[in-house]
Amino acid sequence: MVSNLFPQRICWGGLDLPFKNYIYDSNGKEVVVRASDGTHFSPQGLRIISSKLVSVIMGSASK
Repeated sequence: MVSNLFPQRICWGGLDLPFKNYIYDSNGKEVVVRASDGTHFSPQGLRIISSKLVSVIMGSASK
């Protein structure tokens, strides 16, 4: 389920929270995940999303 992969409050903020341009990676470093237009993802944000999606797709294919 997508909501389990990308918890809304962590990735882009809940509907009741302010917009987030950054999240923290596993090393505690800030990572820009949104483009300056506020709509699109940054290249790093897209890499995070695509790596999660690929792992789900590959996991589903092996079942």
